[in-house]
Amino acid sequence: MKKKKSENLSAEICAHTINVPIKDWPGNCHFIANQFLQKGIVKGKLRYGHFLGDVKEGTMFYKGVPFVRHGWIELEDGRICDPTRWVFEGVEPYVYVGPNNDEYDIGGSKIRDLFAPPMPMYDEKEIQISLDLEEDELLRIHILFGNKNTSTFSISQIFWLANRTPPYLATFLDVKLFYIALEKAKLKAAVPIDYWTLVMKEGS
Repeated sequence: MKKKKSENLSAEICAHTINVPIKDWPGNCHFIANQFLQKGIVKGKLRYGHFLGDVKEGTMFYKGVPFVRHGWIELEDGRICDPTRWVFEGVEPYVYVGPNNDEYDIGGSKIRDLFAPPMPMYDEKEIQISLDLEEDELLRIHILFGNKNTSTFSISQIFWLANRTPPYLATFLDVKLFYIALEKAKLKAAVPIDYWTLVMKEGS
């Protein structure tokens, strides 16, 4: 699908509104996107993760890898507002407003799933963790790991599970309740901050 420039948002006018010259936008994607929200240019949610679209060779973020860490805005209608996409494309500054087209990956979920480490086995020599969850959800997690011990989890299992993407976790448990249980166990830090924000602060 052909990329479209916004008919309503001028990069020059937006730069004046947020009081940040366009020359300072490259490399500050998350800050610029946040300024768009703070100054009321658009309404939506600040996102951070990976840009999986094409990055032109010779531009500042071209590394020959299939993703770049990036910040953008998810608008209320589900479209993307990306003030700094032009940096990847190596074109004149503009504000992208359009569909995702699988180019914007919140929290880097696709890459995280692709390179997820092997599922750890239960190890009684490790620190043992109990989670405050309903019995049926605990049982589903133990079945996932193939645990014979169904009273506790080894710490490596909990860290592995906490790092899985919310869509993956949602296939067999209530993600929000799982995160709350981790927080009670003083293991909130095991959850990537992007996922915590997505689930706990937005109810996604």
